[in-house]
Amino acid sequence: MANNKLAVGRLITAKASTSINGGNTFLRLPTSLSFCYPLFSSLSSPNKEQNPKFFLNSVIQQCRHGFHKLDDAVSLFHQMTRMNPLPSAVTFNFILCSMIKVKPKEPINYSTVISLSAQLQLLGVSCDLYSLNVLINCYSCLGRVDFGFSILGKIIKLGYEPSIVTFTTLINGLIHANLLEEAVRLLDKIVKLGFQPTIVTYGALIKGLCRIGNYANSLGLLAMMNSGFSSCNPNVVIYSTIIDSLCKDKLLPQAVNLFSDMKSKGVPPDVYTYSSLIRGMCTLGKWMDVKILLNEMLESKIALNVTIYSMLIDMCFKQVKVKEAEAVVGLMNKRGDALNIITYTSLLDGYSSCGQMDEASKIMDLMVKNGFVPNILTFTSLLNGYCKVKKVDKVLDLVQDMLLRGLKPDVVTYSTLIDALCKENRLQSARKLLKEMEAQGVKPNVYTYNSLLDHLCKSSQVNEALEMVRQMSEIGVVPDIFTYSILIEGLCAVGRFEEGRDIFSSLLAKGLKPDKYTYDAMIKGLCKNGLPNDAIEELKKMEDNGCSPDDFTYNAIINGFLSTNNLKKALEFVIIKTSKGFPLDGHSTSLLSGSFADHNVSDADKALFQEFLKNQKHK
Repeated sequence: MANNKLAVGRLITAKASTSINGGNTFLRLPTSLSFCYPLFSSLSSPNKEQNPKFFLNSVIQQCRHGFHKLDDAVSLFHQMTRMNPLPSAVTFNFILCSMIKVKPKEPINYSTVISLSAQLQLLGVSCDLYSLNVLINCYSCLGRVDFGFSILGKIIKLGYEPSIVTFTTLINGLIHANLLEEAVRLLDKIVKLGFQPTIVTYGALIKGLCRIGNYANSLGLLAMMNSGFSSCNPNVVIYSTIIDSLCKDKLLPQAVNLFSDMKSKGVPPDVYTYSSLIRGMCTLGKWMDVKILLNEMLESKIALNVTIYSMLIDMCFKQVKVKEAEAVVGLMNKRGDALNIITYTSLLDGYSSCGQMDEASKIMDLMVKNGFVPNILTFTSLLNGYCKVKKVDKVLDLVQDMLLRGLKPDVVTYSTLIDALCKENRLQSARKLLKEMEAQGVKPNVYTYNSLLDHLCKSSQVNEALEMVRQMSEIGVVPDIFTYSILIEGLCAVGRFEEGRDIFSSLLAKGLKPDKYTYDAMIKGLCKNGLPNDAIEELKKMEDNGCSPDDFTYNAIINGFLSTNNLKKALEFVIIKTSKGFPLDGHSTSLLSGSFADHNVSDADKALFQEFLKNQKHK
């Protein structure tokens, strides 16, 4: 034990000389926990008629049941400090631990425990290993794992042997402070010192590593647990943690391989494991794989939960498999699983996304009939659906229904409605709604403004659009690449090409990267202003930056060359366009035919055009 303590002491010294979070503050071992913590005001003496044993038993029972309010636990603590003799450290540990568990777990819980622990020391209640571990946990949860290592020093100084709980708590603290590499190194050091990590130790570290996508170290720890050198084997929680993280990062093949390895090692998957894999498969549209997994679950008698049902419903609707989604609901009914707010919302969202608003309305009515109260997400799904089928008046009625139910529309609700009004050419109503939105204290975002800007520019109200962008900046809404793309296209459309070009040239300085829509707007502007060769240069930049041109892009360049009577170049881009799989539309064919029928076109160019048309007919 002496050698072990010496080694741990060296470990503390090494930690004490390491700065935390890259700062210049080094660890110092405090001589007392009372530093920088204010003491509570003095309290009156306890009730002498009260039976101390009965009182302490009732306190312990209350601690086991838990407290609803932190103040209630603190009040009992103060009553305990007025007792004579004082209760033991073990009894005080009960109430301090219960304070940490008061929900919601907030920083004040941990800081209160630290402060009260300092008061106990001044009252002469000695610390034991358990209470010191509690302090390490509090510091770690407050993001001060450096103080946690200071408590480790105090543990050694008082003659206690640190336990694996002590080190697991410190590892948790390092993870909480995003010091994952240090946490891994600490695990390696304590293993070399002879400590056996528990399933909790490995689980905390693996969860932290998965959070940052460090699968190499996560799988390394898993291999260590399976190697036989560890005192504990990985359980379903460990495997499921890694599988879930892999699925969220769309690394489905790796997740499936780990799932197979898990079963081969005799660890049966649970509903959480299956949920993670099904989510990953749904995200990638692996419908057949989902079916296989569902059958496996049913054969293993693992009940499907509401999360799985909702994922299946969502996936079916995304693939426009309405009947399959309804079959999932049928399966729920067959198995006696009642729909809840989550599954109802999934159905509502699905029918709305498919434009089946009569069915969506029926779901809404059924939901209310069965005692479920529609929330903001429910109404937003319906709003999106009615906007999609262009029933704006129905959308306005829904907003009124929301208000009557006491639901306050949020920025998404308002933005959806404003976008729908703009698409219906009801600009005045959209502007009125924007003012109402601001009056209700809901701050518009860039998506709200982009809908208005797009309509203003398409209706040639470019000056009003520029003024709106200025207003955006005044209230702190930062324009995005789509905002500037709208302006570029709008300016070019009304003949203010140079202003549009200036905005395009300023994008990189604003930290914005042009997207396909931006390049298309610029290419169209260049071609409209008789600069198709400049448009070709932008086309090259567009492709170099990973934006693929489409039918619209090529048509703009073809029309640009036709407008400058460069028929040969226009035909060259027609050939490029069709070679990339884009069809030759009737409008372009008509323009080309008319141009090549002109007597100024050379016989060689006419022959080239005829050969092109002939090849198109044979395709």
